[in-house]
Amino acid sequence: PRLVYALISGFGRMPGLETKYSGRPAFDIVAEAMSGVMDLIGFEDRPPTYTLYGLADVYSGLVGAYGILQALFMREHTGEGQMVDVSLLDNMLALNERMVALYSVSGNEPIRGRLEHQWPRGAYRCSDGYVALNVPDDGIWARLATTVGRPDLIDDPRSVTGTARASNAEFLQPIIEAWLADKTRAEAVDTLNAAGMPTGPVYTARDVFDDEHFQTRGMLAEVDDPEVGPYAFARTVPHLSKVSQIPLEPSPALGAHTREVLEGILGHTHEDVDELVRCGVVGVS
Repeated sequence: PRLVYALISGFGRMPGLETKYSGRPAFDIVAEAMSGVMDLIGFEDRPPTYTLYGLADVYSGLVGAYGILQALFMREHTGEGQMVDVSLLDNMLALNERMVALYSVSGNEPIRGRLEHQWPRGAYRCSDGYVALNVPDDGIWARLATTVGRPDLIDDPRSVTGTARASNAEFLQPIIEAWLADKTRAEAVDTLNAAGMPTGPVYTARDVFDDEHFQTRGMLAEVDDPEVGPYAFARTVPHLSKVSQIPLEPSPALGAHTREVLEGILGHTHEDVDELVRCGVVGVS
């Protein structure tokens, strides 16, 4: 009765919450598609596209771990375990909360590649790559307009509000592009951040590995796998003040902990487990 166990599936496995999709197989891209996420990725005049490869899978792993911790915490108070039901589709819909809220409140559907009440937001070219800009309100717009040498655009009817800027993006876009054209990413980022305009460079994989920030933060964790050797992998988050470093052992082989669980935790004898292995009930590495 104290057992806590988790099931990660495409569409959910909780008794009483089954749907006609429950028995279907799923990839991450299926969850992205059915949650409405894919419909918002890309450009208005092009087909929907996927996000990060495996996003739904990785995020569902984090949600699964979070759910297990919740269940363990509840067990400390109630003495009872429970099932943790983790659905790829549920998780992607939860990430797409803005779409849900917009449609629920206004009946409007967001349009792929076009923001109707906010601008600019996106990647803008510099002399050596791209920087990411986002102007969520009129105060940030005033800082950007001043920085690019066009303070007149703060009160211009064509750009005074987010809706106006979105409607007149074709007029405003060349102004920002021209200001960035002869600047490096570093110059643009430093100038805009100093003006109170949060900005960052659009990194490639090489950029990530070259930036000492990720090294200092320990986000590129080197794991020495006995089969393939040492390679860097993205560290699991978050950082905890009482646990400054996470274990860097490689992933366990299939069945690596069978005896530890069955013998050390559940009290079976070594001979019991040998018989289970012989019958094909469990496996050991």
